[in-house]
Amino acid sequence: MSSGLAATGRAKLAHLAHTLELAGRLRPRGISVFAADPGAAATDNAAQMTVDILPPALRPHWEEIKKGVSAPVAPAAAGPLAAATDPALDGRTGLVIGSGGTVDETLLAFVSPELTEAVRVWTAELLAKAGHGS
Repeated sequence: MSSGLAATGRAKLAHLAHTLELAGRLRPRGISVFAADPGAAATDNAAQMTVDILPPALRPHWEEIKKGVSAPVAPAAAGPLAAATDPALDGRTGLVIGSGGTVDETLLAFVSPELTEAVRVWTAELLAKAGHGS
């Protein structure tokens, strides 16, 4: 059985791989694509979290995790806001903008060409099944 947090993590990694692949495809057109990480915040989604969504190894850290997702929402806007407005990003693409509003390459270590290709194929299959083509 997979925990909710593990499933969410896999989905976010697939989304990151897709975003970076999209950035590469749109680069020749001069279109910038960024992944913005807002970090943990007290969102409606976070308010619904329970210890059961955590993988068993993380459950002893539940109290610490709850504190992280209890952070005010306003600071979580720094990453997305920087991605949308920071002139230092002009002409750049395929970057991860961290929760502090600066480029953060930490997550890039988890995206491999194999993962990116698997996500591309899976997305095309899902779109074909939904009747949207590719």
